[in-house]
Amino acid sequence: MSLTPSQADALLIALDALAKGLPRRFEDVLWLHFGDHWTEYRRFLAAKGHAKLGTLGTGDGEITDKGRELLNRLRAMRAAQAGVPAMA
Repeated sequence: MSLTPSQADALLIALDALAKGLPRRFEDVLWLHFGDHWTEYRRFLAAKGHAKLGTLGTGDGEITDKGRELLNRLRAMRAAQAGVPAMA
């Protein structure tokens, strides 16, 4: 999946919320950034094993180890674009 910098930032924020135990915030960020397509991104993240998600709208969900790896890659990508070292 190829992402624009804006999309990568949105996924970073969403996955960070999930990592902090805030699955409703995760869904809110996806919805606010991706609009009508937010559920496609949600399904993609679950299908690729980045998140374990409950039924849509229940607020159930958690990030997986694979999702944490993606989160760290997104952080590194953002830091590289800004010209600063990444922090985990």
